[in-house]
Amino acid sequence: LTASLGIEVAGQVHGSGNDIGEETSVNFSIDWDGGMTQEVILSGSAATTLTASFDNVRPYTTYQLIHKIGKDNMAIYFDSPIYWPGGTRPTLSTTSGSIDVLTFTTDGSSNIYGVAQYNFSASVG
Repeated sequence: LTASLGIEVAGQVHGSGNDIGEETSVNFSIDWDGGMTQEVILSGSAATTLTASFDNVRPYTTYQLIHKIGKDNMAIYFDSPIYWPGGTRPTLSTTSGSIDVLTFTTDGSSNIYGVAQYNFSASVG
């Protein structure tokens, strides 16, 4: 779909998401063609750091990763260069049951900019 004069939408516009599921491989890929929102549960037989690579990143696009911890002391490392606020990679949650949400935005030069929100939990009110 290409629109040169813009698109007006009444209601919601949404794309498909993708539940990557439980990830136990030391190296795995997040394919953004699977959806602009992806969910992954880090799990495995031992406490470790899993390395994620990004596939099919598009310019001028925003993606979200819902990062869940299925087992204590699991961590994720991104092998793509990502620009983080202050130039410091965030320390994400590592406790079983923790949920973090990461948002990535790209520019036209293949740069990826990331921000993280940590340790989501339910609340009423």
